[in-house]
Amino acid sequence: MDNLDKSWFAYPSMRKYPIHTKEAALHSYDEFSRDKFTMAKALADDIKQRFDKAASFHEVELKAFKKEASEPVSDILLLKGKSGDLAISKITSIEDFKSATEFILDKRASMKRADLQEAAKYVVWVAANSDVEQDTPELRKIARIAGIGVGDRDEIQETFEKRADMCVLSDKDHGPFWEYANELRNLPDEEFYKEATLNKICDTIEEIDEIYNNTYRYGKDIPAPEDVVFGSNMDDLLKEAKDLMYVESIDATLSKSALLQRKEAAQAFLAKYLAPEKPYNDEELIAKVASLDAKLADQLLEAIK
Repeated sequence: MDNLDKSWFAYPSMRKYPIHTKEAALHSYDEFSRDKFTMAKALADDIKQRFDKAASFHEVELKAFKKEASEPVSDILLLKGKSGDLAISKITSIEDFKSATEFILDKRASMKRADLQEAAKYVVWVAANSDVEQDTPELRKIARIAGIGVGDRDEIQETFEKRADMCVLSDKDHGPFWEYANELRNLPDEEFYKEATLNKICDTIEEIDEIYNNTYRYGKDIPAPEDVVFGSNMDDLLKEAKDLMYVESIDATLSKSALLQRKEAAQAFLAKYLAPEKPYNDEELIAKVASLDAKLADQLLEAIK
C-alpha cells in the first residue's frame, strides 16, 4: 500500500480505505461503514462520494459485509483505568453514544474518576468527530471526567486547601497534604497546568473525600474535583478533543500534538520496523500510528515516552 498513489484511497490525505481493486473497495467500504459515525459529516460525505465513483469504475455494488454467526466480532473495548480495564461498547450510532454517556455518568457515582478517564476520552473523541450535539451539560461533565479542559488556578488551589479545613485531617494525613499544597503554590504556571499535575490534584482531592466520606456530597454542597480542576467552556473542550486520536488495536486515546512533539523518535521507530520509502508527513504519521497493530503500538509508546 505504501507505493499506491493517494488517488486510489477513498480518504487520500490519510491514505486510508484503498479502492484500487474491486476486492479492496469492498473491504474498505465495510471498514468505512463502521467508522463513519466517528467522523464529521462533511468528511464522511466526501469519502462516500469517492466510494461511489469507485463502485461505478469497478462495476460493483458497495455494501457492508454481513458477518456470519461463525465469525464473531468483538464490539467491546477494554479501556484502561487506574484500577484495571473498563469494558465499554464501541460507539457506532447515536443510541450507542447516548448509552455510553449515561453509562459513564452513572458509574461516576460509584467509581473513581481515574478509572473512567480513558472511557470518557473515547466518548469525547467520538463527539468531536461526529455531528452529535456537543454543547450539553452531559458532554461537558464527560469531558471533565476525561481530564479535558482546565479550571482557574486560584479556584483549584482554594478548593484543594479547603478540603483540609473541611475534613480536619488526621496527624498522619496533615503533614503530607500541606507539604504538597505548599509545593503547588510555588509551581510556575507551565508546571501547574501540566496534565500530570492536574490529574494528581484531582485524584488527591478525591482520595481525601473518600477517606472522610464526602463523595456522596458531589454536586450537592461541594463540587466533584473534576468540575473544578478541569472546568472550562465547551469551545476549549472541543479544541482539545479534536487533538485526540484513537488507536483501536490497544483501545487507547492519544494526543496528536504530543505525538508530533515526539515525531523524530516516532519516525525512527517506524523506519526501523516498517521501513517506509520516505518519512511520513504529520498527517501520514498520525494515520499510521492509529493503524498500528497492538504489539507495534505498545512498542512505539514505550519508545517515545
